[in-house]
Amino acid sequence: MSAELSYKDLKALLDENDIDLSMRQLVSIPSKIPRATHLDFSNNLITSIPADFCLLTHITKLDLSNNQIVHLPEEFGKLINLIHLDLYRNEIEELPLSFGELASLKWLDLKDNPLELELSQAAGDCLDEKGCKMAALNVVQLMHDRSVRQQRLLEKQKSVKKRMSIFLFEISVLYILAYRYKIKSEV
Repeated sequence: MSAELSYKDLKALLDENDIDLSMRQLVSIPSKIPRATHLDFSNNLITSIPADFCLLTHITKLDLSNNQIVHLPEEFGKLINLIHLDLYRNEIEELPLSFGELASLKWLDLKDNPLELELSQAAGDCLDEKGCKMAALNVVQLMHDRSVRQQRLLEKQKSVKKRMSIFLFEISVLYILAYRYKIKSEV
């Protein structure tokens, strides 16, 4: 089957609110997707998610399991209605900070990804429904906390830069005054 599907082909695959694009050897996510709340891209060859995919805010269930995804776009947090996310068996090491904005996420599977340690611990094993629900809760909280910490760090950096600018200005004023005083005392 061709890895490229037209909008018309995709529309034909729309079953109520579901589109099943699993096992089609897709290497990328189609650029135009009919409005559906459940999308299944499992068991393909997808390596990345385009940023504009994250504008599909009506998606509630997304299956990206068994692909070759290395990272998610920073805009991923815009999928605010996402409830169920399956990222099982990909190549993901870390998640974007915006993942912390997925307040509706209730189910998450990140098993069999080379996750960095803290993220791996938050995700847990997801061996059953309860485990996957805990993964969603813990990972969203972790990414939210990281985002808050980064924001605070940026604010501190701005504050330090501002104080440094003021300090340098004051030093230059003192230098000018000292120079003027030196000239006056020589006269």
